[in-house]
Amino acid sequence: GACLFDLACGDARVRPTAADGRDACAAALDGGTAPLPRGNVGAGTGCTVGKLAGPDRAMKSGLGEDVERAGKLLCGAVAAVNACGDVRDPETGEPAAGMRTEDGRALASSAEALLGGFAQMPLERTNTTISCVVTNARLTKAQATKVAQMAADAYAHAITPTHTTNDGDTVFVMATGEVDAPVDVVGALATRALGRAIVDGARQAVSAYGYPAARDL
Repeated sequence: GACLFDLACGDARVRPTAADGRDACAAALDGGTAPLPRGNVGAGTGCTVGKLAGPDRAMKSGLGEDVERAGKLLCGAVAAVNACGDVRDPETGEPAAGMRTEDGRALASSAEALLGGFAQMPLERTNTTISCVVTNARLTKAQATKVAQMAADAYAHAITPTHTTNDGDTVFVMATGEVDAPVDVVGALATRALGRAIVDGARQAVSAYGYPAARDL
């Protein structure tokens, strides 16, 4: 199990119930080929990013996903992006969401603010990016652990700064055991899928609780 802190968004007294869990499972199992809802849904509802200059300059993020294929091998990734730092497209280096400038109209750099001594964290230990990679590869438990270690590099590719003392980041890996593939290939494909899922979580979010989203800038 894993959870992320979202009590700073909306009404902190509102909590999911067992009925919500059953409904979510039913929707996942009975949805067929329907696209996965993304953005401000599920664990992504209270996700925010770019909080090193305080909540007034942070942005809304959410739940993202991506699926990558290499021959018969598939790797899908789902990420709830609730990071302390900024989200950047790992392929272009372009910022997607994060700390905003003082006027709130553009994106700033959390890394530069941290290095310049201008960063703060009014709510410590409240940042967690939780991800799950699902592959059709055949993996042992040790191999799945290696894939998770490799896929965690996607955090460094897509979030800056990442793995700070204010972040609690987790990657889960599940394998259905249908395709034989080298572990390194599975890990590389999972890393690509997760990096794109993190960016998708930022881009699919909509503004909420006073936090603007990437599509608003």
